Amino acid sequence: MMAIMTGAASPSSTPSDETVHPSGITILRSLPSTPTQLPENLGLALDDANRASIDDPADLSFPWVDRASGTLVVAASTPAGMAKAAQFQPARVANTAIRTVSVKHSRAYIQKIMDETVGCGNLADVELTAADPEHNRAILWVDKAASDAFLHSLAAKYDPSAIAVYVLDQPLNLQPLFG
Repeated sequence: MMAIMTGAASPSSTPSDETVHPSGITILRSLPSTPTQLPENLGLALDDANRASIDDPADLSFPWVDRASGTLVVAASTPAGMAKAAQFQPARVANTAIRTVSVKHSRAYIQKIMDETVGCGNLADVELTAADPEHNRAILWVDKAASDAFLHSLAAKYDPSAIAVYVLDQPLNLQPLFG
């Protein structure tokens, strides 16, 4: 299962409720609050940018909205992606403020982490994954304390800067959602 998170923090900020494990993996002590609904024009522009990112996952990454400035942020992970991001215009709305940024991880790489880790592991079970576009990483919800062995195994397989882990107090019960 995947979700896209949007929020107000800028990628250069480090939330105070994060720590970095010796493996390099970020541990989240809390999750961002759910932001208010986007204005229609920004919601449509974000959707268009997300579709562009889906169409070119090797060069682009997950877009987001900088809520403080009301700007759509289109993220690119390669020079070719930066050229595409610079030319991006939402198909359904005009006059949307757009900023392009260069990021380390492509959508394809973050998606790979989410796809390969959900439901896996003898050391910890990854219950849910989500993209964190503003910090250019995947968030993994794990069902028990993330052991050193688990975090080091993730860091050995993936770039640690592309992962944040949130430890659940109790396993997720998704039965009501999926029957």
